[in-house]
Formats: sequence, C-alpha cells, structure tokens
Amino acid sequence: LCFKHSLLAYPPSGNDDQSALLQVASLYNFVGQILRELLFHFMHLCWKALPLLQRNLELGEACLDPDGPEVAAAMYELALLYSLSDRGSMAIEFYRQALDILESTYGDDSLQVLKVLERLRQVYIKQNNTELEKALMLRVFSIQQLQNEKTTASGILKSHVNKLEQFCATQNSETLESAMKMNQLGVILSIYGDPETGEDFLLRSFKAFETLLGDNHIKTVEVMKNLAAFYMQYQKLDLATPLYSKAYAVQLQHFEETDPKVIDTIVKLVALHREQGMLGAAEQFQKKIVEFNRIHFGEYHLEVAKSLNNLAVICCLQQSYSEAIPLYDEAILIYKNELGADHSVVITTINNRQLAKNLSQS
Repeated sequence: LCFKHSLLAYPPSGNDDQSALLQVASLYNFVGQILRELLFHFMHLCWKALPLLQRNLELGEACLDPDGPEVAAAMYELALLYSLSDRGSMAIEFYRQALDILESTYGDDSLQVLKVLERLRQVYIKQNNTELEKALMLRVFSIQQLQNEKTTASGILKSHVNKLEQFCATQNSETLESAMKMNQLGVILSIYGDPETGEDFLLRSFKAFETLLGDNHIKTVEVMKNLAAFYMQYQKLDLATPLYSKAYAVQLQHFEETDPKVIDTIVKLVALHREQGMLGAAEQFQKKIVEFNRIHFGEYHLEVAKSLNNLAVICCLQQSYSEAIPLYDEAILIYKNELGADHSVVITTINNRQLAKNLSQS
C-alpha cells in the first residue's frame, strides 16, 4: 500500500519522456491488478485498485495509440474490476470500448475478442439480461467453432505450403505466376511461424515483380506492401518505412490521395513514424487521415473524432499543447453528440484536454 501511495503521488511533468511514463503506467497496472485480485478476500481493497488502473489507462491513451491493443488491455482491466465489484454498467462500457479496439486490430473472430466477449457475457448473466446474454452466447459459440476450424485448416494449409514450395523449387526463371506464388507462400509462412523463410520468399517475389513489371507498377506496389507489412509485424521498422513511403509515392501516381488504398498506406506510415519518434511526419500524415474521415464519413462522425484525438496525442508528444487543445475540443464535441456527455470516452478526452492545458501553462 505504501508503494501504491507513492505511485499516486508521482507527478508526471512535461519533461518526462514517453518511455518513463509507460514504465510508470506498467507499475500502476501491476499494483492495480494485485489489489483487484485481493478483492475476493478484502472487499475494501477494490477501490484502492481503481485509481491505479484509471491512471494506467490515462497514461496509455496519452503516450500510445488511443486505438491500440495496449489501451484496450487497460480498459479490460478496469472492466474486470467493475464486474467483480458488481458495477455492471461501468464494466459493460469499458468491455465494449475494448471490444471496438480489439475487433479493429485483430478481427471480429479473434481469440482476443473472444476473451472479452466471454467476460461481457458473465456481466449480462449477473444482471439477468437474458436477451443480450443469449446473443453473446451465440457469438462466442460461433468464434469458438471458427477457431476449431482454423486448427483443422492449419493441416490443409501445410499441404498447400508444401505444394507452393515444390512449384517454386522447380522454376528455373522467374515468371509472374511464380512470383505471385512466391508472394503467397511468403505471406503464409510469415503469418504461421516461419519468418526467416517467409522473408526470403517475399524478397524474391518483390525483386521478380520489379524486374518483370517495374517498380512503379501497381502490382509491384501490392507485393511491396506485403513485404513492408512483414517487416512491420516483426518490428523491423527501419526496413518497413522506406517501403511504405515508396508505395505511397507510387499509389499517388495511380489513385487520388483520398482513395482507401492510399489511406491504408498512410495509416501505416503514421504508426511507423510515431513508433520511431518521427513525430513531425506522423503529424502530417495524421492530418490527411482527419481530412479523409471528414470527406468519407461527414464532419460529425465518430471516426472523425477518433482521428482528431489521435492527432491531438501526436501534438502533445511534441509538446505542442496549444495545437492539441482545439483538436481535443472538436473531438469532445463530436463524442458528446454521438455518445452522450457522461460516456467514459468523453470524460477521458476531457481529462486529456485538461492535462494538455495544464502542461501548456507550466
């Protein structure tokens, strides 16, 4: 408990670097989880865990991608605390927010989503909400079936990989057909656990497409992005960034900047530049995402608010607090209209805006 009080007394200042704040967030999460686990024996410890887990979420949203899996994990921890202490409405709210992020990150039928759905279903059971509980039960069952099918499919996939490998091994010279099959094989191997061999096939495929079609052909760009995605997946960011930058430049020769294919590349460039501390470039690309969302969804859509919030976070990371505040204001206005003034997303964004204001005055 002394450690808990010293944590809560820690005053993050504008001079604290991002890695230090994330370490503190991790400590908040660790101590909060310990206190939450003691809930079964000592009920009064429940609310001692709450401020720690809330602070962990606030730091995560300030220092990381607010729509990233780390923030979803922090929301999950808070939801679990609320569900254990019979505050079902708050638990449901945080579980749903975590679900939105995890579905976007990992897919609707992922194991990460399944974990949250099973917890959310337990809350509905406690509330005797039979209708929503049954709907979730059907979805949980559907995902479990799909996961079982994936296990079965992995054997079929291995057979397909063997056939692709045999085909590629028999080719004496590169053709578009062999280059495409090498790309397919590289993608499959990189996803299913043989990254070294997968990288080799992705590189061979990319070089073949460059030779056969040229590096400004749209098909070459697709293969280039597969190689870039591989490097991003395995945290080789210095290799992924120039490939995505090249893909972006070539795509602009073929598509409007507001084309979804181009926006997908821009999203990756934001993440890469931000991860590597190139915040100026990340800010410029994030502005493009904001404008795309305004055009595609309309001025007062939640996607616009999310992109504004992400832009505000990037500004704060550069200590450009005066630029972040009006972005937060616009995001808050949309969130209030779409979610209601009492929604946790609104409250969190208001708190982040206040933090930016305080830092701008310090």
